[in-house]
Amino acid sequence: MSPRFQLDGSRRHNLLDGQGDPWLDLVSLSVLCAVLGVTARLTAAPGTALVCWAFFSLFAVPPPGQFSWAVHYDWRRLGFLLLAAGVGTVFARLRHARAAYYRPGPTA
Repeated sequence: MSPRFQLDGSRRHNLLDGQGDPWLDLVSLSVLCAVLGVTARLTAAPGTALVCWAFFSLFAVPPPGQFSWAVHYDWRRLGFLLLAAGVGTVFARLRHARAAYYRPGPTA
């Protein structure tokens, strides 16, 4: 039996409880990265993704409280978090640029 399933066969989604597949935790941390990216600069996106990945690795992936590095999975997770932080930052920059473009300037 796969550890992704409970004894009754239903799939567990692992919201920081240390059991099952942590995909829901990754999605929720990606949303957090995107929200944090809205208020940050683009150069802060790797740091934001790294901090969220560290939180993810410590609390969402078994064994809880210990860093784990599964090369294939963790590169993908770190890339997903970096993409989310970058998308949030780019979205905020585009929104600010659009607002600055439509802002009325001084008339001569």
